[in-house]
Amino acid sequence: MILEDLVVSIMGGVLVLSGYAIRYWVGRRRFYRRGLGGLQHYSSYSRSLMVSTMERFANFLSIPLILLGIFLIVAWWMYVREVGLSNSRDEDKNKTEHKADSRAHFLVLAEKGSGKMQINPIPKTSFPLSMKSLV
Repeated sequence: MILEDLVVSIMGGVLVLSGYAIRYWVGRRRFYRRGLGGLQHYSSYSRSLMVSTMERFANFLSIPLILLGIFLIVAWWMYVREVGLSNSRDEDKNKTEHKADSRAHFLVLAEKGSGKMQINPIPKTSFPLSMKSLV
């Protein structure tokens, strides 16, 4: 289970980095093709069509890669957070189960044998009228 979570987080990181690497590669190629006037220079018209189409496709492909990588990382983070919260809830539940029972137990020897008796709190309605404001 831990290995699968690790693979998902690594895959998300790889997708984000590969998307940014594609965008960097395309931008670098465009930068080095520019001349003094700021225009891109190609050796032929067919080469300019082929290269610009390929670069547009690569840039278009990089956007879903980055978004999918971010989605995987966020989903992994939320899953790990939820597992951590559920583990802490389980630990709290186990701690409360191991604590003494919230009911008070004592032996009642005068009755039939010994047993458990629960002490209930006094209801608020049993106080006199003057005490209700204090409670």
